[in-house]
Amino acid sequence: MLRYNEHTLFIGVSWDKARDVITILLLPALGWVLMVSRAIETERIHAQALKRDAAQLSERVDRLQERNEATTLQLVRLETRLDGLGVQLERIESMLTKLAEDSHAQRRRTRP
Repeated sequence: MLRYNEHTLFIGVSWDKARDVITILLLPALGWVLMVSRAIETERIHAQALKRDAAQLSERVDRLQERNEATTLQLVRLETRLDGLGVQLERIESMLTKLAEDSHAQRRRTRP
């Protein structure tokens, strides 16, 4: 049977070994856990920033699409007006041509 001093010595040796195990295994593991935790938090913050950026880009794309639609509509209106002006120009041209022909024919008749 162990006596008090031997028992105390056995507990002391066991505590020294336990302390060594804690020092060798647990402290690096704790450091690793803290490092991974910090990395996860950094990635979370980065992901939030990317989400904000994506939302802003999505809003910008929406605004650009609206502007594109408005510009397309204005372009269609301008094309319609240009087509109408083209028709009017053709009418004016034919009127001027007819007027010139009539004037030329009238001059021929009035010449001796």
